[in-house]
Amino acid sequence: MRRLVLIIMVAVCTLTVRAQIAEVWVSMPDSVCPYLNAQQRKQMFDRALNGVFVPTVNQLNGISLIEAVDLPGNTLRVRYSQVQVTEIQAGNDTIVIIDHVCAPVCSTLTRRYNYAWMLLSAECSKWDAELTDEEKEQLF
Repeated sequence: MRRLVLIIMVAVCTLTVRAQIAEVWVSMPDSVCPYLNAQQRKQMFDRALNGVFVPTVNQLNGISLIEAVDLPGNTLRVRYSQVQVTEIQAGNDTIVIIDHVCAPVCSTLTRRYNYAWMLLSAECSKWDAELTDEEKEQLF
């Protein structure tokens, strides 16, 4: 009986986490994600959950790709373009979006939103030193 209750609890938690990061990704406003519309984001996420990481032609005629989905961590890593990688994390009360842009100087923009997509805070940092090709390969 305990085992059955434990299995049900794990299943409910997994489905809740899956729904949370999926809902965040699909409901993201165009002002936050100008590269992809909601339909493209939903299709990309559904394929990624099935282990199919297929590049998608984005709204700017470039290529975007979900690189990783971490359901237990409730995070998503997306390559919007050749120079921008974004990490999205859905927390209990906030959504954190970290944009890494490297063209040719690198910078990071960290934004925190509530679940109504109201911006709570934003921080930008510029990396003074340019990355080596090997470091860029690891990040990008």
